Amino acid sequence: MPLCWGNADDEAAAAQELDRLAPPLLHNEKGSGAGGRKKKKSKARKRATASGTLENLSLVASQSTSSREGMPDVVLIGDVAYQHKPGSDSHFDILISTVLQFTDEHSLVIFGTRMRMPASADLLEMFREHFDEVVEPIMAHEISESFASEKLGRKHNISIHLLRRKKQTKISAEAAKVSEVGY
Repeated sequence: MPLCWGNADDEAAAAQELDRLAPPLLHNEKGSGAGGRKKKKSKARKRATASGTLENLSLVASQSTSSREGMPDVVLIGDVAYQHKPGSDSHFDILISTVLQFTDEHSLVIFGTRMRMPASADLLEMFREHFDEVVEPIMAHEISESFASEKLGRKHNISIHLLRRKKQTKISAEAAKVSEVGY
């Protein structure tokens, strides 16, 4: 579902659609009581790569699925970093705010970027403030040989990051409540 970050109308429409599409919450989601079903564990498909980072992708994807109302399991973000004028407002804060609104610690964020400008590194650092890397970054040429040439993947340092929200600790949750109240 496309979402123009920072656009309140798009965010409201996306939230409404995600709530509509969410599966109904079951009485016993964990499947531990009478009538509940336990999830089958699936084996990860292993794929040999230079860095070995792709071998756990199917495990990552299977861990991210759940029946959380209004929260997508996967959020896909392309390279949005561009060099803005020094001193001008950054669009990165708006992007991060929108991503945080539509993710929780179970959501998987797939962020593809070209690390050729300082702005790309800045945006990645902002993501890392709120998200942990699930696996080491995957270089584009590890996925497809078409990115192996200097003109495409290697020259532009194209990489894919699989991220998951950091779990909020009790202390940080209390600090957030205090800052909202203004004490």
